[in-house]
Amino acid sequence: MKIVFRLLLAATLLTPTLAAADLIIYKGTRTDAFTGEGHGGFLTKKQILIVDYQNVQASVIHYSSANGVKSYKVEPLIDPHFVHVRGAKGDFTAIARTPLQNEINAGVAGDRAYFHGENAMLTVNSAANSKVTIPFPKVMHGHVGSSIAYSDSTGEATLTWGGWNVSFDSAGTLKSNHAGESFDAALARYSAALESLGYVQQGGIED
Repeated sequence: MKIVFRLLLAATLLTPTLAAADLIIYKGTRTDAFTGEGHGGFLTKKQILIVDYQNVQASVIHYSSANGVKSYKVEPLIDPHFVHVRGAKGDFTAIARTPLQNEINAGVAGDRAYFHGENAMLTVNSAANSKVTIPFPKVMHGHVGSSIAYSDSTGEATLTWGGWNVSFDSAGTLKSNHAGESFDAALARYSAALESLGYVQQGGIED
């Protein structure tokens, strides 16, 4: 019996400890531009992208300070899935969604990409005897195409477009996964940190 206990204890000590969840955290910026009605400019927001690799879900936290007002918004990515693409010189991954019915009716046939980038081996968790690595982009990009809006009062047109870039936050990812943090807990922690700095949530969580 003592021998069996010692074997079980040894097996327990030698077995690598893995994270409860494989979260991948990115930080970056989003820039939206506009020109129209005799004006033009840019609006830049900071972004935190949290990806739950295991359960295939993701949300973006946008935050900015303008005219002395600090605000942030949590935007879940609707029905995300990961699309792996074999490129000429490397593999890519996109966080994508299927087109909505109105987009299908308008002739959209393919998935719409939220973020995309070239794959690298990301270390998302580590312990004394092991590392957990995931093939996923180290840097990701995305954009919204040019669109035109018309003023209700003057009827004049305004042209808008935008794009974003995020980079893998190794320290933030390891901290979260070492703590066994869930996706929702990570969102709550980052939101609380922003509120402690004076940021106010705008519009609630977008669904």
